[in-house]
Amino acid sequence: MAGVYQKFGEFIRERREALGYSQEAVSGYLGLSRSAIANMERGIHKPQLEHALKLSRFLEFSLDQFTRVYETLNFDETFAN
Repeated sequence: MAGVYQKFGEFIRERREALGYSQEAVSGYLGLSRSAIANMERGIHKPQLEHALKLSRFLEFSLDQFTRVYETLNFDETFAN
């Protein structure tokens, strides 16, 4: 089962791609390197709360929205067997 950071990264990548943004555009907005964004999307880099909040504004989602998505995925994976 994937952890919360991996799920957050997948969610970020999907939102970024849906809005047509590059990793460079996100990294410029956050003031991080492109490799930091790539690592965040893979669940390797754990974002600080400040960056998660900025991401939510830039990628047009609420952290509550992500939490609901994560809980649904986690619930489905836990009870799939």
